[in-house]
Amino acid sequence: MAGHYPFARLTERLPSASRARIEAQKEALRAALDVQQPVVAKLEHRLDLTTQKGPGWDAKAIREIAEKSFGGYENMFKHHQWPERGSKMMLYAGQRIKATYGSVADFVEDWNQKQASDG
Repeated sequence: MAGHYPFARLTERLPSASRARIEAQKEALRAALDVQQPVVAKLEHRLDLTTQKGPGWDAKAIREIAEKSFGGYENMFKHHQWPERGSKMMLYAGQRIKATYGSVADFVEDWNQKQASDG
């Protein structure tokens, strides 16, 4: 491409005050990116959960967390003080989780973070 120069070569031709402003703007953008990284990571994680797990990923995730973290649905419902028992627990688990955590992806993320912090 004619007239294409690397950024560094372009800035070499600018007055020093302009170069200083550009460097300050680059640093500000880097700092803003660093602040946004956790947000981006969370969104990427949620995207992975919803697009790569396929149909039924949410029910599977709920079941795994219920079994591994609580010892089953009944203990999970007792822990959260949700009223349903017996066969109704599986039917209402998704609704209760969404009401408590916002989404199943948030529930999964919350328990993944808890497991990571517990060791």
